[in-house]
Amino acid sequence: MNRYARQKGMVNQKKLKKLKVAVLGLGGLGSFVAYQLTALGVGENLLVDKDKISLTDLNRQILCRNFRQNS
Repeated sequence: MNRYARQKGMVNQKKLKKLKVAVLGLGGLGSFVAYQLTALGVGENLLVDKDKISLTDLNRQILCRNFRQNS
């Protein structure tokens, strides 16, 4: 909990730690929301996305890793 010491109220931080959140869709907005929820200290995140990442998605995709374009 020391990681979040600068945020207001340890009571509220403990509440965040107990939360379970689902983010449906990890495009431009969903990936940003998932990143911020994790940074806030939400305890459990379920990330769901059915799309395949394409080269045109990368400019707004902050959670993308190991992208390989098939030619």
